[in-house]
Amino acid sequence: MIKNDLRANGYSEVTKYPNQSRVNILWAILALILMVGTFSGLLFFLNVILGGIDDAPDDVFLYFVESFGILGYMFLLIISLLVYLCLKLFMTILFCHKAGNARMTVYYGMPICFCTEALRAWQIVLINIVPFILTYSLYIFLCIFYQGKFMFMLIFFFMLFFLAFDLTAAIYVLFCKVKNRVDYISLDRHIYEVTLYKRQAVRFTKKKKIK
Repeated sequence: MIKNDLRANGYSEVTKYPNQSRVNILWAILALILMVGTFSGLLFFLNVILGGIDDAPDDVFLYFVESFGILGYMFLLIISLLVYLCLKLFMTILFCHKAGNARMTVYYGMPICFCTEALRAWQIVLINIVPFILTYSLYIFLCIFYQGKFMFMLIFFFMLFFLAFDLTAAIYVLFCKVKNRVDYISLDRHIYEVTLYKRQAVRFTKKKKIK
């Protein structure tokens, strides 16, 4: 929703600047939970459910990556991050009134994708959750298929750091929706600057008749 349209239609507007330390602590906690939970689950699945870790299967993909040595895995990490950001940009464009209102930039050293408009809470959650699920599922598959190969696990470790950053945004948006009961939300600088829009109640009173 265009912000000027919301203002013209009587929506109240409040901009919040969440404490950066608290945001970063929440981000770190989520990243830690994801990393510990994911790798514990992977090791349990590979060692207990599958009965142990075997040699990674040889195929064209693995041959191509390893033919470049460590550079091949670095290239895979960069490609993974770019694909993840492109997925976020695509999801953002889907919900923007105009495609040109979807932006990608770097803030506090982290790549972020956002819409200059105000969106519904569920739209912002989907923008962050859908790329998260797709990327997470892909690396779970790679780690299982290649028998917990160390380099794939290491790349997954770094990707979880970025995934947790956007998961933090999704959780914070849901918190704002429940606590403030807002109609639209704008993440201007990830969740370091958030603008909330809420429709103001209109009260009608009966006018006294003049005799």
